[in-house]
Amino acid sequence: QVRMEAVRLACGTPSARDFAVGQLRGPPRGQLIEQRGGNVDAVIDQVAADLARLLGDKPFRYTAQALVVEARAV
Repeated sequence: QVRMEAVRLACGTPSARDFAVGQLRGPPRGQLIEQRGGNVDAVIDQVAADLARLLGDKPFRYTAQALVVEARAV
């Protein structure tokens, strides 16, 4: 038996910049940007500014979505 469900969660961070830093410094995205000659700090600045303009800055609120898959052997 398999069940899949999209789950939405209200999330937030203190600021759009904090969110941008977490998204670009935590996972390997930042390293990939640097390997291709990009400036991670400049990308963070631009992403933070765009997010703040679209969704507000302090606090920064957004909705995350995950696909939950449950499988049971019968």
